[in-house]
Parts: sequence; structure tokens; C-alpha cells
Amino acid sequence: ITVVPSLNGCSGNSSNYTITVNPVATVSLPANIEICAGSTVAASNFISVPSGAVFSWTNSDPSIGLSSSGNGNITSFTAINAGLSSVTSTLSILPTYNGCPGTSGSYTVKVKPIPSVSTLPNISLCSGALSSSVNFSSTLPGSTFNWTNSNSTIGLAASGTGSIPTFTSSNTGVNPVIAAVQ
Repeated sequence: ITVVPSLNGCSGNSSNYTITVNPVATVSLPANIEICAGSTVAASNFISVPSGAVFSWTNSDPSIGLSSSGNGNITSFTAINAGLSSVTSTLSILPTYNGCPGTSGSYTVKVKPIPSVSTLPNISLCSGALSSSVNFSSTLPGSTFNWTNSNSTIGLAASGTGSIPTFTSSNTGVNPVIAAVQ
């Protein structure tokens, strides 16, 4: 821009200056993430338009295993959830290009809890005896249970879903037969 001052028909010396308008950056974000506790959340490498922006980010719930804020890309981390229900955190990303804050964006990370099965005592039966059914339980309502039996010659199926049904125990040998049910 050139500015020329004037007074009473007389022009003074001109002066030049520049106005620079920097673009506002946008950030390309990953899709929302849904993962089980204990799994690794992959690193998020952000891309800006125009390229070259720097990023700052915030995390609404650090209990998922990621700090509450940071700069740059988000490195991979192990998802945490010790509760009884899913935890969803919002990650908000702000790109800055040439000192100008851009358009922020966000995505969510939902961390689902992992169920555990309550510990059961070992069972000892005589051959030909009818076993009791074995019912499993978990701290997370709605959990399902899949089990496998390492030795189906005892009279119990090799695998199943849900409770272990009653079965007639079997041992045709002279030594105890051990089966591991997992």
C-alpha cells in the first residue's frame, strides 16, 4: 500500500507498507475411536491445510490414559478404564499457522471396560458321579462366557458358551484324569 500525504495542493513524500493476510489452517482428524481397556490407541498424526501448522490439543478425560493437554501429534498410548461402564473422552485439536489460530476440530476416544470372571474352586469327582452345573459371574452385567475343556474324556464337552452344564464324570483308567477348563 502506498500512502501519499497532501495539504493545500502540495504532495508530500510517499510511504509504502505491506499487509500480509495469513491463511487460517484446518486440521484433518481421525475418525472416532472405540477400543477395549488395555489396548493400544494408535498415534494420531495430524495434517493441516495449508501444511506446516503446529497443533495444540486438549483431552476432556485424562482417566483414559492420555494427559489432559499437549502440543504436536498425539503419541500412541494404552487405553485405561477400570470402571464398570465405557468412558468417552473428547480430544480437541487447534492448528496454528504463522501465529494465526485455525479452525479447531475434535474426535472422541471411547474406552470400554474389560470383564473378568469370578474365581471358582476346583472340583473333584468320582467316575460316574453327576456334576453340578457351574455358573460364572462377572462384575460387568451382560458379560458372556466361553469356555474350553482340555480333556473331553472326563464326560464334559470340549467347549461351550455360558454355564458349564451338569455332566456324568468318566474315568476308565486307574489314575486320576485332570481337565483344565478355561
